[in-house]
Amino acid sequence: MGVYKQFWYRVFDFKGVTSRKDYWIAWSINSMIILVLYFLTQPLIDLADQYLDQGKILPGLFFFIVILLIFLYVIASIIPSISMLVRRYHDANLSASFFVFNIIPVIGPLLTFFFALMPSVEKPYNKYLK
Repeated sequence: MGVYKQFWYRVFDFKGVTSRKDYWIAWSINSMIILVLYFLTQPLIDLADQYLDQGKILPGLFFFIVILLIFLYVIASIIPSISMLVRRYHDANLSASFFVFNIIPVIGPLLTFFFALMPSVEKPYNKYLK
């Protein structure tokens, strides 16, 4: 769980490095949380619609607030994900500008996946390690 804490504590740290293991652990935990929240959202939307159709405002409002909180979590995890990926690039001795490949449909995410799998480069050869 320490790796996932670092995911949130180092939100704006775009200069350090993140090891391959730490990257994939944090990525897996965050993806699982988002996946579980996604599968919870659809039943909540259906319940909220049912309550609002029956004229029951308070339960419907509660479910919409929960859905809004889920949405905010997903949005809030975008910047830590980007900063962690940039640190992972640095650990593989790549420039953060490789992030631009993500805008290329299909190929971009595949390249990002490949770069995230690259092994760490040790200190004497890695220009991003101090």
